[in-house]
Amino acid sequence: MNAMTRHAEAAHRASGFVWQTLHGRGMRCTRPEVEGALVELSPEQLAQVHAAATSVAKGSDRAEFLGLLG
Repeated sequence: MNAMTRHAEAAHRASGFVWQTLHGRGMRCTRPEVEGALVELSPEQLAQVHAAATSVAKGSDRAEFLGLLG
């Protein structure tokens, strides 16, 4: 399995959680839209978005996390 395939699979796995977090905060988007956006990110950016989604899911309202998810 090459790096591109692993990254696409990581983006697919993260997309459900990120979508659920965004949806819970009232941001309207589809899971395929989220997955498509996540695939375009570098692995480091994907990790940052996942960390931001985790913080927001736990109740954080930090502007930097919300901006990163937006």
